[in-house]
Amino acid sequence: MKIAIADASIFIEIIELNISREFFAMELEVHTSLDVYNELDESHQQLLNTYQPAKILFVHNITSEEKAEIYSETYPKAFSCADKTGLYLVKKCGAKLLSCDKPVREYAKANSIDVHGMLWIFDKLLQNGAISPVRATELILELFSKNSIYRNKLDLQLELNKRLSVWSAA
Repeated sequence: MKIAIADASIFIEIIELNISREFFAMELEVHTSLDVYNELDESHQQLLNTYQPAKILFVHNITSEEKAEIYSETYPKAFSCADKTGLYLVKKCGAKLLSCDKPVREYAKANSIDVHGMLWIFDKLLQNGAISPVRATELILELFSKNSIYRNKLDLQLELNKRLSVWSAA
């Protein structure tokens, strides 16, 4: 499955939760732009560099011609260059989009782009047997406790509660 990551927060969450090995062990082909990659600190970049030789992670250096194409599109003014290049890669690679950024997710949904976030990643890790329900519960509670983006959104709290209920029954 091809996925394109449009914001550094996805990589940061995966790395900080120490699930990068499990994430990249899934049958994924992960695409991101150099713009997203450059938003990461050096230690995160070094960890991600280990996945490029195995052709699991592809970091695209967007050409000037591609940037011209990107900037000819109509995006919300608040979108960063990384947001735009991530959306561009979705089209170019025929990929799903991974983003935690609400405006990017809303834009994607409005434009019929298959978009997911960290909860989807947890679902996939569980489906693939990469983590246990107990470990998923620990990790998702850690994510929600550390990151106010998740903590302060009612819809995400409802999704969290659904998953915790299912995972505790497993």
